[in-house]
Amino acid sequence: MLKFKSKSKLILLLLACTCLKTNASMHDSVHWPHNGDRVTKSHYEFVEMPTDTIVWDFSHAIETGDSHDMRWMNFGDSLLVRIERGSQYTYTMHGDSLLWRSQENALLGVRDSVAPMLLCGKMPSIGDSIASPYYFRGKYSGNNAVDLKGVHSLTFMSLGTLILPNDTVCDVLRVREITDGVMKVSANVAMAPISIDESGLLQHTVVTDRWYAPDCCYEIAENVSSIYRKAGSVVQESHATFLCTPDV
Repeated sequence: MLKFKSKSKLILLLLACTCLKTNASMHDSVHWPHNGDRVTKSHYEFVEMPTDTIVWDFSHAIETGDSHDMRWMNFGDSLLVRIERGSQYTYTMHGDSLLWRSQENALLGVRDSVAPMLLCGKMPSIGDSIASPYYFRGKYSGNNAVDLKGVHSLTFMSLGTLILPNDTVCDVLRVREITDGVMKVSANVAMAPISIDESGLLQHTVVTDRWYAPDCCYEIAENVSSIYRKAGSVVQESHATFLCTPDV
């Protein structure tokens, strides 16, 4: 299993997200998602974690009583599908890069025109970031055209100690994923390509922090914040914490 013995020996495969050993084939690694994997995440009231600490204390988190499953499906060596919280995400391997190709749920169905890169071949260290543009097009609510455009980034933030309600885990890695862009919805099924300078666009920012333990394939803690703004004013926002104990 992956051991964080030095910062220079660290590499992550982040499909939102999964750890990967550097000295093994991606597809042979024990940290590569296996077809049929299912992980249950428990929902807690949001616990905000500052960025200037390496001790992350979730011990007093308040459970809401809700939970959801994260499931994976693999098709050959290059196509992976993640199903979580009512959405299906598709990823493909292209050379040594992992690309995010599509997202579908009850309201939204989009595929890439420009696919954001979630992993490249270089070996990241703490403090490194991977950023790339994205452009998705598709349908909203079945009939309306929708365009999504912006920048997706991953930052390998720090190593520290994670305190869970019933456990404490050392050598944990915190990774921040940010999707920051604009959304345009049209009453017409077809519309012209989106323009960032166009007025009236809905800005959507999702910040997701995930914590990975050395001996766990998947994240054991996750904070998700989603904010929609229009003309600078917040029109909708949500914040949630999800925990999955190492024994699960």
